[in-house]
Amino acid sequence: MQFGPMLLCAVVASGAWLSPANVFADEPDEPDEAEAAPESATEPEEEEPSDAEEKPPAPAGPSFELALTTTLASYSKLAYSLDIPVVGETEGAITSTAFGPSANPVTFEFGYWLSSQFSLGVLLEFGSTSTATESERLGIDENQTLARFMVGPRLSYLFSDSGAVRPFAMLAVGFTSAPQTDSADARSISFSGFQAMAGLGLHWFLAPSFSIDPALRAGWGLGSGKIDQSYEDSQGMPHDFKDVGATGSLLTGAVLLGASGWL
Repeated sequence: MQFGPMLLCAVVASGAWLSPANVFADEPDEPDEAEAAPESATEPEEEEPSDAEEKPPAPAGPSFELALTTTLASYSKLAYSLDIPVVGETEGAITSTAFGPSANPVTFEFGYWLSSQFSLGVLLEFGSTSTATESERLGIDENQTLARFMVGPRLSYLFSDSGAVRPFAMLAVGFTSAPQTDSADARSISFSGFQAMAGLGLHWFLAPSFSIDPALRAGWGLGSGKIDQSYEDSQGMPHDFKDVGATGSLLTGAVLLGASGWL
C-alpha cells in the first residue's frame, strides 16, 4: 500500500480543521438596525403643551377716557339766608328750571382707568344763560343772567367691563360757583362753595373706542357769598344794600347725554 498520498491528505484535512478561520463557516449575521442604532440617535418625541404652562396675557383695555356731556334738562335751587341791616335776618330762594342744551351747562370729563372698572379723573362743568327783555312803549328794560361753574376730582365705577352696554356710577366733589343777576328785582348774587355730585348712567359702545352716555345726576352743596339788593318797603321807601353777606345751599338735578372717546 502507498501511505504517502494518504498521509498527505490527512495532514491537509487536519490543518484545515485546526485553522482559526473556517473558510466554510457561515458569514456572521448583520446586526439589527434597531439594535445597532445608538439610543442617542433616536428622535425625541414632541412634548404636548402642558395645561400648567402660562398663557400669554390678554390685550390691555383702554387707559384713558375723554367725555363731553351736554345737559338736556336741569333743575337748581339756591336757598340763601342773609342779615340785612335794619331789616334783620332774611331768607330766600332762587329756583331755575331749564330744558335743552342751549339753556344748560356742558361738562368735560377726563379719566384714567386704574383697573378695568375704576376710573379716577377730573370734571369741569360750566355754562351761562342770559335773557334780555326790552320795550320802550311798556317801559321794560330787564336783564337776567344765570351762570354755573364746577371743577373737581371725579371717580367712576363700571358695573361690567365687557359688552356693548355697560352701566356705571360716578361721584364728584369740587368747587362750585353760581353767580346770578336780575335787573327786574335789582338783585345780584355772587355765591360760591363746595358741592358733591353723584350719578348713574350707561356707556353704549358703538365702537371699541367710542360710546354714547345717557345719565342722571344730582348734587348738593354749601357755600357763601355776597348779595346786592334794592327794594321798596311797605311804605314805598326805597332801600339799597350792597355786599350783604349770605350763606346757603345749592340743590341740582340734571338729565345728560354725552359721548366718550376711549384711548
